[in-house]
Parts: sequence; C-alpha cells; structure tokens
Amino acid sequence: MQKTSFTDEQIDAMDPFSCIWCEASAGCGKTRVLAHRVALLQVFKSESRKILCLTFTNAAAEEMAHRTRSLLLSSDGKLELIDSANKVCSKFGYPLPNPNVECAAPDLSEESISKSFSTVHGLCSGIVRKFYEYCGVNKDFSLIDDGAKATLTQNAYESLYDYDSAKESIKTLSKSYSESTIRDGLFELMENRSFLPSTESQISFLGSLRSTSPLPETVFSENVIADLELLCDVHGSAKDKQTLSFIAQRPRFSFEYQKIFLTEEMLPRKNVFSKKFYSQNKVIEKFVDKEVSALLSYSEWQNSHRIKEITSEYTKLFYTFLRIYEEKKINQNSLDYDDLILKTLSMMRSPESMGPVLHHIGQTINHILVDEAQDLSIAQWGIVRHLIEAAVFLNQSPHRSFLVVSDPKQSIYGFQGASPSHLFQSKEFLKTWAGHHGKPFREVQLNISFRSVPKILLTVNSIFSSKNISMGVPFRNHISCARLAQLSGIVGINKCSYNNKDDKCDFHIQLAKNTIKKIIELVSSKNSWLYTKERKPSFGDIMILTPKRDCLFESIVKEADFCSVPISGIDRYDVFEQQISQDLIWIARWAMCHHNDWALAMAIKGAFLGCSEEALFWLSHDRGKSSIWKKLQSKIKTQERSTIDSEIRLIYEKLEYWSSISRTLSPYEFFIKVVSSDNSIKSFLKRLGPQSIEFVENFLTAAQEFENTSPAPSISKFVRHVEKTKRIVKKDVSHSNKDSVKLMTVHGAKGTQSPIVFLLDISGQQSTRENFLYSDNFFIIRPPEKSSSRTVKSLKDLNKKYTAEERARLLYVAITRAEEQFYAFVSQESKI
Repeated sequence: MQKTSFTDEQIDAMDPFSCIWCEASAGCGKTRVLAHRVALLQVFKSESRKILCLTFTNAAAEEMAHRTRSLLLSSDGKLELIDSANKVCSKFGYPLPNPNVECAAPDLSEESISKSFSTVHGLCSGIVRKFYEYCGVNKDFSLIDDGAKATLTQNAYESLYDYDSAKESIKTLSKSYSESTIRDGLFELMENRSFLPSTESQISFLGSLRSTSPLPETVFSENVIADLELLCDVHGSAKDKQTLSFIAQRPRFSFEYQKIFLTEEMLPRKNVFSKKFYSQNKVIEKFVDKEVSALLSYSEWQNSHRIKEITSEYTKLFYTFLRIYEEKKINQNSLDYDDLILKTLSMMRSPESMGPVLHHIGQTINHILVDEAQDLSIAQWGIVRHLIEAAVFLNQSPHRSFLVVSDPKQSIYGFQGASPSHLFQSKEFLKTWAGHHGKPFREVQLNISFRSVPKILLTVNSIFSSKNISMGVPFRNHISCARLAQLSGIVGINKCSYNNKDDKCDFHIQLAKNTIKKIIELVSSKNSWLYTKERKPSFGDIMILTPKRDCLFESIVKEADFCSVPISGIDRYDVFEQQISQDLIWIARWAMCHHNDWALAMAIKGAFLGCSEEALFWLSHDRGKSSIWKKLQSKIKTQERSTIDSEIRLIYEKLEYWSSISRTLSPYEFFIKVVSSDNSIKSFLKRLGPQSIEFVENFLTAAQEFENTSPAPSISKFVRHVEKTKRIVKKDVSHSNKDSVKLMTVHGAKGTQSPIVFLLDISGQQSTRENFLYSDNFFIIRPPEKSSSRTVKSLKDLNKKYTAEERARLLYVAITRAEEQFYAFVSQESKI
C-alpha cells in the first residue's frame, strides 16, 4: 500500500471544518490523521496560532509537531498533503487550496507549527500565568516538581500537630489505625485530589448515611423463650436446648449472639434448630428469620456508622492538611501540577473570571483537536468542554471545528481519574451541543490496523470477543491493512504459577532467565525472520512489558546485564527504592546507632562493602549479647588472624571512618564521602552495574535539595525524610540505544510498538493498596472484606468490576503493541 493511501474513515476524520468524534483502535493511523488535519487547516488559511492540538504527553506533542512540520515543510510531505487535500475536497465539496503550500500558508515556520501542539498541563500553565490574579499567586510563580511536592507535603503533614482539631481527628483515627496508616491515607488523598469530589458533595454523602440505630424490636422475649423451652422438652434435642439457653443468656447484638444466627460471612445459618423442632411449630422458623433480618439490619448500621465516623474524621483531617499545604505553597509563591488543572477549571467556572478567560479562548483558538481523549480525568474533561464551548460553539463562524480522537479500549489510567464513563458522557455532551448550535457532528470508527499482522489481530479478536473477559467498552473486530494481510505471525501464551509468596521472587528470577534466554535465541537463530521488516530480528526489535516496576522488573535488568543483552526503557523510577539508595540509608542508620545490628548487617552485605557470606557469618556468630560492631572492634584490637582477616580489616576501616565523619557532616557531605571512599565506586559498579551511577547522582541531588529546604538538616532527619517520601525521576528514553531491548510497564508502552513483544504478568488479579473507595460524588474509607453495608458492598463490587475491566484493557494495550510476534507469560488465573 502506498504511503499516500488513506481509508475512507481516515478521510472522514481529516475533514477540517466538521466536528468529529473519532474512535481509533490501536495501530489504525490516528496520529497520521491528526497531523494531516492540522496541516490541512494550515493550507486552508487557518492561522497556526489559532489551532490547538492537545496531547497527553510532551513526547506525543513533539511527535505530532514533527509529523506536521514534515507534511508542510518537506518536499515528500507536501506531495502527501496535496493528495489528502484532494481527497478531502473531493469528498466534501470544498474548493481546492493552492497546491503551492508556501503560497497557501505563507507564515509557516517550524516554530509557528510547533506552537499548535500542547499538553493539557502546558495549556493550563499558560492560562494560569495570563490570569494569575484570579489564582492567588504572583505572575512570577514557580512550578514545583514531584520531589519538591513530596517535601512540601511531608512538611504540611508534620505541621498538622500544631492544630487542635487535627490532633483530635488523629486521636480518634488512632483507635483503629496506626500513625503510618493515617499518614498514608492522607498522602493518598493528596495524590488524588485532582479528581476528588467537591467538599459539598462529600459532606452531603456523609450526611446521607444513617446515623441512628435501627433498634429492632425483640423477637426472642422471655415469654417466647419460656414457651419454646416447654416445647423443646418434648420435641427438641439437647442441641436445641443449648441454643435456647445461649439465646437467653447472650446479650443481643453481641458477637457471640450473632454467631448463633449468622456465619462468619454474615449469611443466615441453615439450621439454628433441628428439623424436628422446626416441624413441631412453624412459627419458630419465622422467629429465626425475623431475628436474622434484625441482626443484619443492625450489623449494616454498625458498619455504616463506623465508615461514616472514620471517613468524617479523615475528611476533616484531610481538608486541614490540604489547607496547610496550600498555605505553604502561597508563602513560597508556587503551584504544583495539579493546581494548573484545578485553578484553570475553577477560573472557567467562576462568575468573576469566567468571562475574561473564555473570551480570551474564543479570540485565540478557532480549531481544537484532542488526542488520547480516553486518558483525560474528569477535571481535564471539564477544561476541554469549556475550551470547545468557547472556541467552537459560542462563535458564529461556521468554519470553527473540533476533532476528538479516543480509544475506550485503551483507557488504562483509572488511578489518575480517567474512565470510559467520563469519555462517553463527554461524547454525548459535545454531540448535543453541536446539534444545538447547528454544527455538523459525525462519529468515525478506525479499525483497520497498519501495525499488526493478522495472527496478532486474530488473537485480539478471539480474546475480547469472548464473554469470559470484559473491557467494559464496546469491541469491534480488528483487521489488518492490505500490506500486512498476507504476512505470518507468532503468538505464544504460557500459563505459569508459583506455589506461595515466599518463592515469588525466585520465580521472578527464573522467569527473567527464561525470557532473556528466549530473546537471545530469537536474535541468534538462523531461522528467525521478521516478515514486516524483511530481515533477521535484532535486540532493538524486542519489547518486554510488565504490569509494574517490582522485583520482576529488576530481575530482568540484572539478567540482561549478566547475559550482555542491551536493555533500555527504564523511563520512571523512585530514587529511594533503588538498591544502592537503600545501601546508603543502611550505612546512615548504623552510623547513627552502632547497636543497630540489622542496619550494620545490611550495610556490610551492601554494594559499598560487599562482604562475603562467610565474613558476615564470622562476625555475627557466637557473639553473645555483644553487638556486631563491638565484636568487630574486639577482633581488630586483638589482631586475631583468619583466612578473611584482610576483608574484615578493610570493612572495619571504612566503618570507623564513616562513623567519625557522621558526627560533623551534613547529609550531602556525608554521603559524598561514603560514595567516594576507597574502592566504593569500583565495588558498587561491580555489584549493580553502570546504571547505578545515575541512581547515586540522583540520591546525592536529593540529599542536597533536602539541605537547602530543611531548617536544620541532619543525617537522621534525612533518613526519616527518605522513609516517608518518594523521589520519582522521569527519563526521556526516546533517544536511548536503538539496538537495545525496550523494558517498560504496560502503562509506559502506550503510544509505542515493536515487532516482537513479551508480556510478563504472573500476578493474577492484583490486590489494591488504596485506603479509600472512590466515586465521582464521594470517597469512603475502604472497609473490611466482610462489611455488610449495602451501600459499601455495591461500591466495592463496582470498584472490583472496574478494576477487572481496566486489567482487560491493559491486556489489550499490551497485545496491540506487537507488530508480528507476541509471547505472554500469564498467571494460571488469567482468562486468556
């Protein structure tokens, strides 16, 4: 198929003057469609600065801008653009633009074209800076990154104890939760605040939960029990008499009383009394059923009351926490990335600022294009709706338009507030408004893949057309384009399991070994061939996907390094979770407390000392009540000789040196000395590989920033800071070694593709770590599994359903990254 060929559906979506909702399946050329539509708007004399194309990431914005620049400024691109312009004009009856692109759009330049593309955050940053007076900041406000946000959040948490109301809430919550759990809950809410319900909505929901006890009437009164005892003497069994005795003696609604009528799963017991006893008086069964109903009603009230009480305290505490955090930002004239979204949306809705902001949008934007719309949160959708309303619907010009491109099957960012339901609601909103304002609105489906061979797509169709697995969104069968239709492919799905949690990491190691071994075979085998590339495969043709960054992720990196397989793609990581960072922290913990044997043992085994198992055993064994450090000092002083004496002496000298400098140096200075000690760099490079240098540099940067922001920095304070915060580093891997295996999470692989894809997922149905259950209108504390509250049960069931559907969509994303070969290692529980 020629590059300049387009499907009819692609031509429909390129129509520059219609309002279009386009659902584009994976690999169906939606980026090409977007680039052509922007380029067509340029040659139809729409000013560059009045075209806005919103993308999900900076990388996607740059890729889209690059493609558009190529169409408008390169000779080959211009020929392709003329072809698409002819097809669009022929189909929709538009007059042909000037075939000379320079004449049609004389103001074109690389800079002017690039200005048409932005992320949602980038757009909001510009709006907030222009209308800063409505946001409570000065014009020169700073934007804090994730590291600075984590530090500020921790400072706000520590300041909570200065507020009496916060201390009361913490005291109440401490009856049920540890301090670390309370802290984690607050930090989770802070992380999710961009899609939390409004304060009014949350308070309204909490008020709707029943507060008063139902106090059901007594069923087994003294008279009823006395009558039943007489009946039992004649027709009952010994067990029936015992049950009646328990009912009479146990306090009603007590746990022991509940056990008589209900199972641990809060289900009615089938035989409270014997069948013979029931048969003698039918009213007994009615009494039991009535008491079961009363107990369930009371239990539900108890659960609802507890959830309401805890959620109410958390709500009060969180909004105090948030207020402190906001005050700290105002004091330093800064905003975080969530603020860009929330403050922009607030300005668009506020009567005071709505007029100027929406007028500015209407004057500066004529055409809006939205990419990856399924990834937008509810707040971001609010902004996009207002943008389209101001730029397209409220303007009388018939030539203003929008294009929204989405794929509900790739909606995988639920943890950031995105969901298919928000997508579908926004579609109906835009459709209704387009009709109301007389704007032409069309829906377009792109289902022809220009990426994957038929074997891959048959697998996709088979899995997601089945009733065994649901993505929660409509699915239509995919087909390959004519160029790929006759090419072969390979799909291999292997189900695997591990016996228990203890051998999970060992299983990860074995899985990593098997995967790297298979990759080496594919690259080295004489029979390996890529039909889509018409050549043998190389390492750069392979992508490994995992559900998350865990020990499996690390095992793959280590095994690849061991086997000299080049690997790249680690685009995001927590500095403090890296092994070399943990080794540095163990050294600091011991330096602060020489009696901490666990810290010393971990430090000795770590990358900076590299102690052998024999030496560690020699130090730890038979020391009585003495600490490892005391024993080591004793051995050195007595100059005891052994086969490992030189290793022990070197360890002692380093520890003695680190101990002495820890008393006087700042955190940054201390860790610099540790890293630069004799043979330290050589030692950790040997143990952890060259990538560890980057981890060390980022760790030292974190220590330096801590010193600059902490009023009285110390090593102990920095260690506590590391324990309570994350330091996320994001890397641009687009320019990494092209001939290396790409290792990514499924989330990170969005927007990428590879001839050969491995999916490693042995985790089955992952359990959530969230402390709360979320709805658009409220959040509540996550209750125990056996909670009997109907409201909570329905929300839990809904969350479970949404989680399962999103995992199915993750699987769809993983498989559709593959062009020609797909290999999966999935759990036994998988429905594939």
